[in-house]
Amino acid sequence: MVPYKLKSFICSLIILFVLPLSFSAEIFRVHKTVNAVMQDQTSILEVQLGINDALAISLPKNREFLKGLEFEITIPQVAVYYRGAIAWSFYSAISPMPKDSIIDYTGKKLYLDTFPSQLSYNFKIPFVQDNDLKSSPYTTILPQLYDQKSELVFLRFQLAMKGTSEDLYKAVFTVQVKPVLYDEGLLALDVKYPENKNLDINENKQVKDSNGKSVLYIDEQPITDFLSTIDPIRLNTGTHHLSIVSDNYRNEIRTFTIDQAQTTKLTIMLRDVTPLVSISAPSNAKIFLDEKEVIANKKELSVLPGEHKIQFVIGDYELVKTFTAENGKTYSVGVSMNIDISEKK
Repeated sequence: MVPYKLKSFICSLIILFVLPLSFSAEIFRVHKTVNAVMQDQTSILEVQLGINDALAISLPKNREFLKGLEFEITIPQVAVYYRGAIAWSFYSAISPMPKDSIIDYTGKKLYLDTFPSQLSYNFKIPFVQDNDLKSSPYTTILPQLYDQKSELVFLRFQLAMKGTSEDLYKAVFTVQVKPVLYDEGLLALDVKYPENKNLDINENKQVKDSNGKSVLYIDEQPITDFLSTIDPIRLNTGTHHLSIVSDNYRNEIRTFTIDQAQTTKLTIMLRDVTPLVSISAPSNAKIFLDEKEVIANKKELSVLPGEHKIQFVIGDYELVKTFTAENGKTYSVGVSMNIDISEKK
């Protein structure tokens, strides 16, 4: 009888020898197919697999930030004892489409290995070549087996050694699948213009008029001449600063946060550079702006650049002042009456 340790060593050699020759379409049967769906890029899956079972992972439609998948596999004690007895492999071009009721498949084997003699095993499969993933004592980085266009990841378990214990057939592996994401997100910027502004939008959707242009800056870097419709902007996670510098509108400044693999929506209403005047006064006051009566505490009033006169009339008391309005500025005008008390010795 061949000792178990020698048998395990021979089995491992056979697998390593067959590995380069086995990457062609093959017909195989599984005991059970477990179908799991990633609803979005941040979904985490956890399933139970036995010997000769298969896991079919349907990837989300939006995979823009999905750099790969991480597998954390909890290995039962009996499988740890029978080192090399269970092989795991990934497939592509699976046919027919995996279903719970299907056990016979055709597919192209991409990778084959056996479980080590330990209670857990972690590995990552990248979807892109430039992935910055590094192996560690706790995680193995596999070659790129799938890409971001792949819709399905197919993992198969199978018995790779004869003469094992019947308890091994009852062994249950816990497989947790986590997304490996780029540390980035999207900014969806919606910029609205004043309703009374007559804009000229060319075929490239670039907003221009006779007075100049607008430029969008993020973190003090120019992104683009301002567009009426801006595609979502991909940014690193964290806090960012945005500014819109314009010849025709007031400059706008915002601070926003980008979360990993999420879209941050930001709406900005551009304001005309016409000078604005905000007036506050007692309710019994009459107010005149350039000889025309106006109402205080209402919306801001638009005025032309240049000199203006503001007049407050409260009973027999009258106050008059002038100010010069400039484009892009807002002026707050108010009147107050104070009672001064002084003491003399």
